[in-house]
Amino acid sequence: MQPTGFTNNTSNYSPFNITLPARETKKRALERNLPDLQAANKKPRYYSLIIKTPLPLHPATGTTPLHIALQEMQYEDALAIMKKHSRLNVVELKTGWTPLHCLFCCAWTSEQFFSLFNSLLNGGCQPNVKTTSGKTFLDYLANSNSLSPDHYNEICKTIASKGYVFYDPKSDLPQFLLETAEAHFSVPIPTRVAIIKNYFNFIPMELKQQAAERLFRTVLQSSEFGSGEIAELTEGLLNAFGEDFNPAEALDEKEANLCFYALSNCYTGAEELARIIHILHQHGVSTKKCTSEGSVFECIIAFRNSFHFKKELIRHLMAYGIQCTITRSEDDSSPTHVAVIEYLIRHKLAGNEITEIMRLVTNQDWYREFLLMKLIANCYSVDLSWDDESGSVELSGARGSFKDFFRWLETDALEFYESKAQSSESADSFLQTIASQVSDPAQKTLRELDQTAWINLLRKAGGVLNHAFIQNSGDYTLTTLLEIQGLHAVVSSLKTDDPKANHMIGLLFRGAEVFFCNRGDDLTRRSGISRHVLSDEKMNTVFQQAHEGVHLYSFIREHFLERIQEVTGQNAPFIVDQKQQQASNCPVASFSSLELGLIVALLKEQMPLSDHNIVIEIARKIKKAHRSARRSKLIEEYRTFHAGDGANIPSQISSETDPFGAEDPMRM
Repeated sequence: MQPTGFTNNTSNYSPFNITLPARETKKRALERNLPDLQAANKKPRYYSLIIKTPLPLHPATGTTPLHIALQEMQYEDALAIMKKHSRLNVVELKTGWTPLHCLFCCAWTSEQFFSLFNSLLNGGCQPNVKTTSGKTFLDYLANSNSLSPDHYNEICKTIASKGYVFYDPKSDLPQFLLETAEAHFSVPIPTRVAIIKNYFNFIPMELKQQAAERLFRTVLQSSEFGSGEIAELTEGLLNAFGEDFNPAEALDEKEANLCFYALSNCYTGAEELARIIHILHQHGVSTKKCTSEGSVFECIIAFRNSFHFKKELIRHLMAYGIQCTITRSEDDSSPTHVAVIEYLIRHKLAGNEITEIMRLVTNQDWYREFLLMKLIANCYSVDLSWDDESGSVELSGARGSFKDFFRWLETDALEFYESKAQSSESADSFLQTIASQVSDPAQKTLRELDQTAWINLLRKAGGVLNHAFIQNSGDYTLTTLLEIQGLHAVVSSLKTDDPKANHMIGLLFRGAEVFFCNRGDDLTRRSGISRHVLSDEKMNTVFQQAHEGVHLYSFIREHFLERIQEVTGQNAPFIVDQKQQQASNCPVASFSSLELGLIVALLKEQMPLSDHNIVIEIARKIKKAHRSARRSKLIEEYRTFHAGDGANIPSQISSETDPFGAEDPMRM
């Protein structure tokens, strides 16, 4: 009986038997010539021809009785339908399912499954047909937990005999591989590995490397695995594939290897990720060149993970014996630990984080040593180098990303001026020291300000200098200069033609004036602090560009052209000339120039009628007192560090000699 709701597109046909009598020859001739066959031909011969009709289907949905029988686990009915009908590869309109897909719906016995499976293939069902969700028969079957690896091997073997293409490099990675790898029904890892290996047996040899690469990249970045499963699966697959797959050659178009793909998985814990890297490394995948730009260590630092995660990952990798290396150019002769520190600085790790990393990978606080030595070289304004058995590095100069370097200068300035303004006694003592070093007219000018005015001036100087470096400005949002009350100091790192060393300049804004504070070096033909009166619009432009870090020389030509031109006559807009820089210490030199310009500006606000040269004389002595205190503080910090945390790091200070004396206190 035909199921209700179905139509038969060939209603003029039905299964039937046709009886055909054998062709008779002339009876007399047969009897004469073939007397032995006469008895055999007495009965007519019959032939049976079974004609199958196509599957009847529902006109609206495309569903057939075979779909229903397989979905409802009606084994005998399904076999009967397949014996009765042909053209079994019918696709449901809504789902895109063929009867072959319906095998996934029920838990058949292995005998039933393979009986139905073979009958469906013989009836024309195509195993590569995709449903509306893009899944093939194998994709659905991958979620079955009732079939063993041997069953899957038999399935793949049968499909291969029908000419099915198991891997097409131009199409997406077969979902069967991913479904099997992820195994949502808790299939043990060894079983998953065996199923995937059976599948790979039927991929052409010349395509196995590419197929395995795509599988590993997807698995290593997947979020569908439980704890520890990716590492176990990775190890199992690498061992199973053997010589059919070389993981060391698995590089994408950007030369990223499998370690890079593992590191880019933000769902994997540090301990498991370290194990994955270790497994890949054991199978020949490089940890020194994870991408065209860096090693595994460099990728760990560059990726946007928490610092705690990075530290734990590095710790686990070191436990596996994997070294933390960085990519270096052939002309980089700096000590290894210095190169690592500079890499961490470029990636904006905080000072305490750099310290933790260096202690982890070298067991020494090389960062503190490096920071203090850089400060000493710059604050003493001398060209020095740090030499050891692994190389040499210049210590003077500091990039704009060396935040702790600048923060030390700012904090030191704040502490110095705050200590002098802490009380009436401290302010009086400081002013008496300054008075003993200046001329008689300058001493008289010093006494023109009362104690309260001096305390306010010193505190304001420290407060402004405490936020001078743009690198430490945090979330500062620029509106307009007119909204900024009082003085605003900026030490900016502007771009130069040398990509490794941007030049530092100091800018002091006050109302419609801007002070350009720099010792010069190769920046201008005349060093010093120059005062420029600009319009409100141009002041805002200068301020904005200083924060953005535009190109230095175009910045000067546009806004401060007179600093480049020859200065003649008595009306040049210079407040004070300064010495040319004697070392590549522009951060400290520009900060010092800014400090001088700030003190001059503050004194002129309090004493507008005072002699200009006397104001400069007083400002110089105050700045020099701070410089002396800063140098002493640095040497004391350096010696204290080596007496404690730096006890195992060779000290670069040769003796207890006074650093301001004739002898060199440092052995660099």
